[in-house]
Amino acid sequence: MKNRRASLLVVPAVLAAMTLSACQDEAPTAAPPTPASQPPSPTQTQQPQQPAPSTQAPAPAPSTSEAPAPAPTTQTPSSSAAPAPSGSGAGGQCESSSLFPIKRGSVQPKPLNTPQTGTSLSDRTAEIRIGNPEIDTSGGDSYFPGDGMQTVIYPVTMKITNGSFIVARLAYGLVDDQDNPCQPDTLGGVLPKGEQFEVETVQEGSSLTKKIAFAVPIGADLSKYSVVFADDYNSGDAELAWTAK
Repeated sequence: MKNRRASLLVVPAVLAAMTLSACQDEAPTAAPPTPASQPPSPTQTQQPQQPAPSTQAPAPAPSTSEAPAPAPTTQTPSSSAAPAPSGSGAGGQCESSSLFPIKRGSVQPKPLNTPQTGTSLSDRTAEIRIGNPEIDTSGGDSYFPGDGMQTVIYPVTMKITNGSFIVARLAYGLVDDQDNPCQPDTLGGVLPKGEQFEVETVQEGSSLTKKIAFAVPIGADLSKYSVVFADDYNSGDAELAWTAK
């Protein structure tokens, strides 16, 4: 009986010892998960650092700022445009701010010094003769004749042949080879007003000689220009024409 009790007491002790050793064996297996959770943190901290180089992408922005640099090259054409006034003088066109410009249209010009008969609105007549031109390159200013321009002056003789005739400077004009009216010297910048036509009535049998002046491009070929006359200057259509040279 004593031996059986002793054996019964030994069995629980052995089981307790085995259970304790089993718990100790399982304890280290639970410990590894805690260090395993630590490695992800370094990998996660390195990932946000990778986009950092991508912040260097704005570096190309300076290249876009360099794009406006060609803008100064666009200024070079503007400097080349500066010689335009001299170019217009060499072969440019006439321009006029006159309220009553006269165009030659289909009227055929006659040679200078050829007398032609002009008719007034009241059917009065006058013999008109345009003389040889005189070129003035020293007078005037930037307004008249203007930059790149010179003044051409013509003597005009009118002899009234029928009735009384009202004469006026506005009845005369000058056009270039494209039929563009040339600017008249309305303010007397080169040709004094006393030498120009004034609005006046001239009686039959009387004659008078006055001058007309216009701005033309420097170097213009006047042989291709025309002096025109229209008593009805308000219409803008020439009645008579002469070659300008």
